[in-house]
Parts: sequence; structure tokens; C-alpha cells
Amino acid sequence: MPSLRLHKASGQAYVVLSGKAFYCGKPDDRATEQRYHKALAEWMAAGRQLPADPNTITVKELLARFWTHLRNDTPNCLTKSPPSLTDRRTSPNSVPPNA
Repeated sequence: MPSLRLHKASGQAYVVLSGKAFYCGKPDDRATEQRYHKALAEWMAAGRQLPADPNTITVKELLARFWTHLRNDTPNCLTKSPPSLTDRRTSPNSVPPNA
């Protein structure tokens, strides 16, 4: 679990989530701990990723987030091979060869 750290130059407490530092305030301030817990909760709720702005997310980022979700939340899903696209017998809409 990412911990709250002290940035010596600024004297502020911060936490690093997904490689990005989030400054929470002065270490002796009660609101600092609340900001830390809020940032941590949002990060964990988003699958240990930074929350994305739905107005600016790219298709590439969306697919990367979905892949991360599959890898972390449904590990058995990635061990199964997908059905072959060339094998018509596995397709639910396939037409019998004599039709």
C-alpha cells in the first residue's frame, strides 16, 4: 500500500500513486490524512490506476485500462484461448457446409 511521505523541500506530505505524486498538505494537519485516504480510495476504486477523465480518455488508454482490469480482476479469463476466427464449427452463427 502506498504510504504517506514527506517532501523535505516543501515540507508537505505526499503519496505516489501510479508514478504520480499527490501532495496532501502539511504533515501535522488532520486534513492531510483525509486527503491521503481519499486519494488512496479513489485510486483503489479505479483498479489501482489514476481515475480517467471521460472527456479526454483515448481509445488506447481505455483498452489499456480494460486489459489491466482483466489481468487483475479476472485472471482465469486470460488463460483461455479465444475461439478461432477461421474455424466455422466454433461460431454460433455458422452455416452447415451442405446448406
